[in-house]
Amino acid sequence: MTQAINRKATPSQGLRGYKEFIFIGNCDYQSPSPSRKSLSSLTNTQTLDTSAMGNLLTITQLQTSKQITDQLNSLDLKPGVTVQLTSKTNNGSVVVSHNNRLIGIGATIAQKVIVTSAQ
Repeated sequence: MTQAINRKATPSQGLRGYKEFIFIGNCDYQSPSPSRKSLSSLTNTQTLDTSAMGNLLTITQLQTSKQITDQLNSLDLKPGVTVQLTSKTNNGSVVVSHNNRLIGIGATIAQKVIVTSAQ
């Protein structure tokens, strides 16, 4: 499921133009998460949901279904791209900043996005 919300800023908000927020989540998708043990053996590699907020991260692998991978690719979230983790919830959902927009990613999908530190 992908949803886009465009909201025109009002002068009191101090924002110019439109602010875009997109959320990708899929409650029905239940494939195994990557093994945390196998990730820890790789230097500086982790899943998006376990990364520290504020960090610049490079996506190295998408272990998602073809449908979700296609949705992420359409938002330019693919291996080699750097994003900044701007927010995350206790359940593992995250918000990343990329291309002047905020993209929310549900916990199930965030657990399958493999990243390394870009710093």
